Amino acid sequence: YSSSVPIGNYILYSLPTSSYDGFWFEYTVKSGSNARAGQMTGIWIGNDVKYTETATTDFGVTTDVSFMSTIVGGDMVISSSITSNGWSIKGIIRSI
Repeated sequence: YSSSVPIGNYILYSLPTSSYDGFWFEYTVKSGSNARAGQMTGIWIGNDVKYTETATTDFGVTTDVSFMSTIVGGDMVISSSITSNGWSIKGIIRSI
Protein backbone atom coordinates (compact mmCIF):
# COMPACT_ATOMS: atom_id res chain seq x y z
CA TYR A 1 0.00 0.00 0.00
CA SER A 2 1.35 3.43 -0.90
CA SER A 3 -0.53 6.71 -1.06
CA SER A 4 -0.11 10.46 -0.95
CA VAL A 5 -3.25 11.74 0.70
CA PRO A 6 -4.98 15.07 1.39
CA ILE A 7 -6.82 15.92 4.63
CA GLY A 8 -9.51 13.39 5.51
CA ASN A 9 -10.38 9.96 6.88
CA TYR A 10 -9.50 6.92 4.80
CA ILE A 11 -10.06 3.17 4.88
CA LEU A 12 -6.65 1.62 4.20
CA TYR A 13 -7.58 -2.05 4.45
CA SER A 14 -10.65 -4.18 5.07
CA LEU A 15 -11.01 -7.94 5.50
CA PRO A 16 -13.79 -10.31 6.56
CA THR A 17 -13.66 -11.21 10.26
CA SER A 18 -15.07 -14.66 9.46
CA SER A 19 -11.98 -15.57 7.38
CA TYR A 20 -9.17 -14.10 9.52
CA ASP A 21 -8.24 -13.71 13.19
CA GLY A 22 -5.56 -10.98 13.26
CA PHE A 23 -3.48 -8.44 11.35
CA TRP A 24 -0.09 -6.71 11.21
CA PHE A 25 0.20 -3.30 9.57
CA GLU A 26 3.73 -1.92 9.13
CA TYR A 27 3.98 1.64 7.88
CA THR A 28 5.94 4.81 7.24
CA VAL A 29 4.48 8.31 7.15
CA LYS A 30 6.41 11.26 5.78
CA SER A 31 5.87 14.92 4.93
CA GLY A 32 8.95 17.03 4.26
CA SER A 33 11.27 16.64 7.28
CA ASN A 34 8.52 15.03 9.41
CA ALA A 35 8.49 11.22 9.49
CA ARG A 36 7.89 8.08 11.55
CA ALA A 37 7.74 4.32 11.08
CA GLY A 38 5.55 2.00 13.08
CA GLN A 39 3.49 -1.14 13.39
CA MET A 40 -0.07 -1.93 14.41
CA THR A 41 -1.11 -5.41 15.46
CA GLY A 42 -4.65 -6.52 16.21
CA ILE A 43 -7.01 -9.37 16.91
CA TRP A 44 -10.79 -9.58 17.20
CA ILE A 45 -13.60 -11.67 18.60
CA GLY A 46 -17.10 -10.94 17.34
CA ASN A 47 -17.49 -7.17 17.05
CA ASP A 48 -14.66 -6.31 19.44
CA VAL A 49 -11.18 -5.55 18.07
CA LYS A 50 -8.10 -5.04 20.23
CA TYR A 51 -5.04 -3.41 18.67
CA THR A 52 -1.85 -1.70 19.65
CA GLU A 53 0.55 0.60 17.83
CA THR A 54 4.27 1.00 18.36
CA ALA A 55 6.33 3.57 16.52
CA THR A 56 9.75 5.14 16.23
CA THR A 57 10.50 8.51 17.74
CA ASP A 58 9.35 11.17 15.26
CA PHE A 59 11.51 13.22 12.97
CA GLY A 60 9.74 16.54 13.47
CA VAL A 61 6.04 16.16 14.28
CA THR A 62 3.76 13.45 12.86
CA THR A 63 0.67 13.84 15.05
CA ASP A 64 -1.34 14.89 11.97
CA VAL A 65 -1.48 11.20 10.95
CA SER A 66 -3.22 8.60 13.11
CA PHE A 67 -4.45 5.05 12.57
CA MET A 68 -7.27 3.02 14.08
CA SER A 69 -8.95 -0.36 13.74
CA THR A 70 -12.68 -1.07 14.05
CA ILE A 71 -15.24 -3.69 13.10
CA VAL A 72 -17.69 -2.46 10.45
CA GLY A 73 -20.41 -4.93 9.53
CA GLY A 74 -18.57 -8.22 9.17
CA ASP A 75 -15.22 -6.63 8.31
CA MET A 76 -12.18 -5.53 10.29
CA VAL A 77 -11.15 -2.10 8.99
CA ILE A 78 -7.83 -0.26 9.36
CA SER A 79 -8.31 3.44 8.74
CA SER A 80 -6.32 6.65 8.95
CA SER A 81 -7.09 10.23 9.85
CA ILE A 82 -5.01 12.96 8.18
CA THR A 83 -5.34 16.54 9.50
CA SER A 84 -2.89 18.35 7.17
CA ASN A 85 -1.92 18.02 3.51
CA GLY A 86 1.25 16.56 2.01
CA TRP A 87 1.59 13.23 3.83
CA SER A 88 2.83 10.07 2.16
CA ILE A 89 1.76 6.77 3.75
CA LYS A 90 3.44 3.53 2.75
CA GLY A 91 2.56 0.22 4.34
CA ILE A 92 2.56 -3.55 4.30
CA ILE A 93 -0.46 -5.40 5.64
CA ARG A 94 -0.50 -9.06 6.63
CA SER A 95 -3.48 -10.99 7.96
CA ILE A 96 -3.84 -14.44 9.43
